[in-house]
Amino acid sequence: MIVKMRKVYAVTRSRDRDRLLECIRDLGVVHLAPVAPVRPVASEKTVAAIANIERALQILSNIRRAGQAPDIPVVEAAQAALDIQRRSAEGRNRLVALHRQLEQLSLWGDVELRQFEQLREAGIDVQFLSVASKDASEIEAECVQVISPLPGKRSLVAVIDRRGEPRLPDRADRLPLPRRDAPSIRAEAAEIDAEMKRDARRLAGLAHLTGKMRAELSGLRQQAEYTVAMRGALGSEHFFAIQGWVPAEKSGSLATAIADAGIEAAVQTLDPAPDEAPPTLIRSPYWTRPIEGLFKILGTVVGYREFDVSAPFMIALPIFAAMLISDGGYGVVLFLTPLLLYKKASKVLGREFTQLVMVVGAVSRVFFAVAFSAARCIRRRFPSTCRSSPDRC
Repeated sequence: MIVKMRKVYAVTRSRDRDRLLECIRDLGVVHLAPVAPVRPVASEKTVAAIANIERALQILSNIRRAGQAPDIPVVEAAQAALDIQRRSAEGRNRLVALHRQLEQLSLWGDVELRQFEQLREAGIDVQFLSVASKDASEIEAECVQVISPLPGKRSLVAVIDRRGEPRLPDRADRLPLPRRDAPSIRAEAAEIDAEMKRDARRLAGLAHLTGKMRAELSGLRQQAEYTVAMRGALGSEHFFAIQGWVPAEKSGSLATAIADAGIEAAVQTLDPAPDEAPPTLIRSPYWTRPIEGLFKILGTVVGYREFDVSAPFMIALPIFAAMLISDGGYGVVLFLTPLLLYKKASKVLGREFTQLVMVVGAVSRVFFAVAFSAARCIRRRFPSTCRSSPDRC
């Protein structure tokens, strides 16, 4: 059911500004709206902290807790989780690139570049050539060694001639040494893998702080709302004014509650104008709450002047689903599986959607039992019709 709202104006002295905002916040019944035409926003630091903690909670919600919880502030823990995620993504991309480099260096095996540098310092310059396999025997030098075959009926040949005058075939191509060797690439990959494992252990420790993060997130959101209320109000040297929306049944007691808090303020409530769009407050009956899980997944938000379809959907959806399933066994599975794994299913699917699946399963089982009983009664009452036209039964 969509709760009727009324617009509220409150004016007090400037020195009572903070007390009025704290009182309204503690009452929890007023949705503040900016008075100025430009929409106010919270501070950049608060907005950034809220965004970081929300993203960190998304990351840590899928991490299994392990080890000890680090003794660091919540905001730093959220930033650490984001940094670990970023480094892990970069590490995975780097490992893919290193794997491709290793595939390209398969021709050179496990040779190390420093070995060629040591030979060069000793006066031995090793040259590598790509020649046609049939022409490899035409090479004349102090040392000629065919290393491995190459595509296109060619071979990789190592040549050493300290005189510097090797005799080569006309179609011989010199191959430069690679910029990196396979051992150094494997060493870098091992270092990246070890760092990713350390980050994974660090992330498992940060998962212990999800409860504190949620508490901090709630506080930051309240702080942001307070800042928005401050910046969206009208203030002068003597007066401070705010506006907002309050449920109609609470509008009469708002002025009394402010006065009981010891705040002198003028409070006025009005019905919304036709061109105004009050915030939507829905108070659904307890039995319709499971359908809210489906609405959250679909992103369905009811407007203030629209019809709340939660009750009709809660009645119709399980019945139509049961008609489509038409199987008692599936109904039992849909009911018992979420029931036995309720805590885990609630974390993954949400409590309301888990309950909706259970309701669909229960209604499917009942529908199948009723349909089966009705079919048996028809067969007993009209046995001759069922024998002559079994497809009608």
